[in-house]
Amino acid sequence: MYEVNPKLEKEIMSEISVKEIMKNLKWLAEEAPQRLAGSPEDRKTAEWIKSTLENYGVHVDIYEFEAFLSFPVYAELKVLSPGPPRSIDAVAYAHSASTTASGISGELVYVGAGGEKDYEKVDAEGKIALAEISYDPPRPYKYKIAQDHGVKAQIQMNWGSLEHDVLPMGTMKPVWGNPTPDTIGLMPTIPGLAISRKSGEWLKELLSKGKVRVWLRVEATREWIKIPMPVATIKGTEEPEKFVMMGGHMDAWGGGVTDNGTGIVCMMEMARIFQKYRDRLKRSIKFGFWAAHETGIMEGSTWYTDNFWSDLNKNCVAYLNCDSTGMVGSKLYFPLYHEEVERFLMKVIEDTLGKDEVKQIMDTREFARSIGFDVGLRPSKVADNGSFFGLGIPVVDARTMFDVETLTKEHMAVLGWWYQSVEDTLDKVDPKMLEKVMKADSIFLLRLINTPIIPFEFFSLAGVLKNRLIKLNEEARGRMDLKPLIKTAEELEKRTKELDEAIQKFWNKYQSQPSKEGKELLKEINQTIMKLSRILIPINYTYIGRYERDPYGATYVNKPIPVLLPLLEYADLSPDSERYKLLTTKLVQEKNKVLDTLEEALWYTNYITREIKKQL
Repeated sequence: MYEVNPKLEKEIMSEISVKEIMKNLKWLAEEAPQRLAGSPEDRKTAEWIKSTLENYGVHVDIYEFEAFLSFPVYAELKVLSPGPPRSIDAVAYAHSASTTASGISGELVYVGAGGEKDYEKVDAEGKIALAEISYDPPRPYKYKIAQDHGVKAQIQMNWGSLEHDVLPMGTMKPVWGNPTPDTIGLMPTIPGLAISRKSGEWLKELLSKGKVRVWLRVEATREWIKIPMPVATIKGTEEPEKFVMMGGHMDAWGGGVTDNGTGIVCMMEMARIFQKYRDRLKRSIKFGFWAAHETGIMEGSTWYTDNFWSDLNKNCVAYLNCDSTGMVGSKLYFPLYHEEVERFLMKVIEDTLGKDEVKQIMDTREFARSIGFDVGLRPSKVADNGSFFGLGIPVVDARTMFDVETLTKEHMAVLGWWYQSVEDTLDKVDPKMLEKVMKADSIFLLRLINTPIIPFEFFSLAGVLKNRLIKLNEEARGRMDLKPLIKTAEELEKRTKELDEAIQKFWNKYQSQPSKEGKELLKEINQTIMKLSRILIPINYTYIGRYERDPYGATYVNKPIPVLLPLLEYADLSPDSERYKLLTTKLVQEKNKVLDTLEEALWYTNYITREIKKQL
């Protein structure tokens, strides 16, 4: 359903210059490795991006806004008992609550990954918790869970293997974007610090022999600072108001190379190439170099979506995230994506990287499902793409992936054992993997920019929603009837399949018999495709809804239709309990929300299908 221009695509891919990419990456590594938002290095990087892109001929705006930031100042950790006191190297997390000069002490308890289930058999209240860094749940959400369980401080041990005695850096702020009066209360109220894997394993061994008491002192700032953020634009020639957006964060911890220097330089190279071919682009492309991703948690991308809401809502076709890619030792191009994008994306990957790459991606996804690790198969609330979920803009998060053996050895260090540390240096980059990512990403962008019909399909997404509703209905065990929602989802799946077939027939006819009416219908089809994403993505990927943001790493959005997740709790409650009665009202309201969403999507699907059939 879209045009492929093999000659232009070959030209675009031939323009990729690994030499230019590595030259720019070397500048970042040497001139501004740790470029925390609000620091001189951060502003220096923003100005360098602007001047470099302008030398390529690309237009760049630098926006300035106030961000709620934090800088780690000091951390100290000692084991008080058993044995004589012993100091352990530690670093403070950004947005940690600060202790007094005398610090705090307490009994240490091990809570594994620090998720809700990890606290079920641990008495952690009033104690100091030791948790492991992971994305299940991500770091800031571990602290929220710890606070909820009465923990008075948390120590996190690094991922990776014992041979890498590395201190991790990071933040513990769960609030997505700048805080509001409604979310400021979610800010951490307990101290947080990090230690190496080696130190963490030693503490675990000590705990296996009996009680352990520790003392710690932590200091971190919190302040509002005005910061810069570059956004580049290349205008299309036919529909310049419509655009595809590519983004990745500008700020970084430690050496700052793979997280996210590689993303920055890949976007810069993409901008250089597409600027050269701008007269052959139908739609526009924007590049967001997001600020305050690290010490602020997605404050740049959130500020942008809030302040350019209408433009994004009306005109953004899709968002491509570029973060922590091209890592040495990674083997596979492994994108996360919204369901309606899969068919188109896999065809791009097949055409650029080969059928075997697609098979490996699908095999890896199936393996993850087979071991119950489905968290990493959906775009999640851990990267800037999450700022676009409420808007309902389709997302692809393009990364590279290590093999299972490496991940197992490094305790699921999916972004490398060197992640957010001083070890994130130039030797952690594989230029060939960067080139592989660039090939797939460039053709993904090119086809979306130039395609007459946006090539997304919704019957796969409708099927996901239907299957989730069926499972939730079973798990509700008769406490609440979801059959009307299931029936509507089944109808949506059927009708979106008919829409996809109708679009294909229309496109075949239009190619041989173009007309003014057909051209107008093309625009209406595209608007409807965008509208369906706007309707369905928020209900599939958010709990809080369209205009606000769920916390960073919120585990409840890892499954489809998060607003109905309380059904699992509801099924186990006594009907006489107050909680049951409160949830009854809440869940009826959420059922109405989901049903309204499905019915609205069904209306648009049926409408545009009828319009298409009029011209067939």
